[in-house]
Amino acid sequence: DVNAGTGGMTVDSGGLLSLDAAGVVNLTTTGAFDITVNSTAGSVILTGAEAAVDAVQLNATTVGGGIDINAGSGGITLDTTAALSLDSATASNFTVTGAADLTLSSSAGAVNVTSGEANADSINVTSAGGMNVVATGAAAKDTIITNTNGSMTLTAGENVTDAMNFTASGAASRMNLTAGTGSIKFASGLIVPITTKAN
Repeated sequence: DVNAGTGGMTVDSGGLLSLDAAGVVNLTTTGAFDITVNSTAGSVILTGAEAAVDAVQLNATTVGGGIDINAGSGGITLDTTAALSLDSATASNFTVTGAADLTLSSSAGAVNVTSGEANADSINVTSAGGMNVVATGAAAKDTIITNTNGSMTLTAGENVTDAMNFTASGAASRMNLTAGTGSIKFASGLIVPITTKAN
């Protein structure tokens, strides 16, 4: 049993310092004081060998508390052989600053982007350059864009003769335009009425 008063306790070693225990270990600071673990030229390693989902824990759950992780040019790597979950109860941001790519990929599964907000701009995809959407699946792996109750607008502002192209390039491909009783109207003012014709 080692006790010290307000003068504290200092342990110095010119070589290895090892603190080992065969039972539960506790290091606690009582009051508004920091605990610093620092290696001035080496690594800091935290290892939890318990076969449990919380083998290593970082907690800052006090109201107003947070966790700040900073890394230099070596970056940050998160690897897991199971699920990885990033959850937040407020607005969140994932940003790459500078001329570097951001890749969201699933090598054999689906990629789902979902918004539960009931606003006109609940999902925004913006590019300062062009945009390419490609599906390379087999036949019948269709690309479907649907707006169940609202309108859909495709706009191309480039001042060229091929500003917008619709292509069905298969040898026996056909392109279908379907409209209700409101007819089909071209920007030139030409209106094509809807009539029924047998195939």
